Amino acid sequence: KWLARDLILSWSDPLDTVVDPFAGSGTTAMMAIKNGRSAISIDRDPAAIKLLEKITTDNSTAHSPATPAASPEAP
Repeated sequence: KWLARDLILSWSDPLDTVVDPFAGSGTTAMMAIKNGRSAISIDRDPAAIKLLEKITTDNSTAHSPATPAASPEAP
């Protein structure tokens, strides 16, 4: 997880979209969402897709990319 987090924070800005064409276990999507980014995850394995749906649903409710913790509130 630390590597995905480090790469996301180093190479993207808050509110950016991170694309993972080989999503697998969903670590990249989870770290993107937790760090104020959106995520597009692609995988051909139906089991991976179900896992990704759960990860993104569980994490997006707590960490909405539309309102990252680091951004100032709008007036």
